[in-house]
Amino acid sequence: MNEWVLIGDAIGWVANAVERYQTIFAALLAIWAAKIAVKPVWKQVVATNTQTQIAHLETLRKLLSEAIQRSEKVEQDFSEPLRQMGWALYDPAGEPQEVDGATAYNLSMATRGALTWYLETLAGTESGKVEQAKSALKDALAEFEQTLGTVEWMEHNDQTGEDYAYTDEEWKQMQADAEAASMESSTKGSAVSSTFYALRAAQSETITHLRTQIRNIEHALAQLG
Repeated sequence: MNEWVLIGDAIGWVANAVERYQTIFAALLAIWAAKIAVKPVWKQVVATNTQTQIAHLETLRKLLSEAIQRSEKVEQDFSEPLRQMGWALYDPAGEPQEVDGATAYNLSMATRGALTWYLETLAGTESGKVEQAKSALKDALAEFEQTLGTVEWMEHNDQTGEDYAYTDEEWKQMQADAEAASMESSTKGSAVSSTFYALRAAQSETITHLRTQIRNIEHALAQLG
């Protein structure tokens, strides 16, 4: 009788052990299955992130190329007007000098429209700092050309003409304005130069920033790979 009890107890212990191990095995199997399920999902996340980064990288490379091309063309198109301004507005000692009508005309022709393609046609297409610098240069050029125009007009026109006539008082005031404009030309020209170089600095900063972004993404992609 005792032997049958012992046998029964042994069978019960074995059954309990099998049940426990089955539970553990089922848990391990579930964990393994979860890992198998998660792995493709993670690969998909990595692949999606990689594709997004690559697309962003291509956009940045395009922006960098455009920024470099624009910067180089701005420098190319305005280097000669700047040279003429320096020669006409300052004497050999570097002191400001007045300009006559002929000089005003030549400077006006040199600067007018030189950067219209950039300051007007491509307005609003770049970063905030560059756009602010473009706007400042555009305003400085407008004031400079207006000043030159005042000097030029007075030298090539008389008090009376076919379709106009100024009183002595009006003409005297216009002469005074032209003389003041002649003296202000160097100041207005200096403003053009300073805003131009401020624009160049903003362009350079943008190019550097784009290059940094590109390097960071290239590094991130290398890590994903």
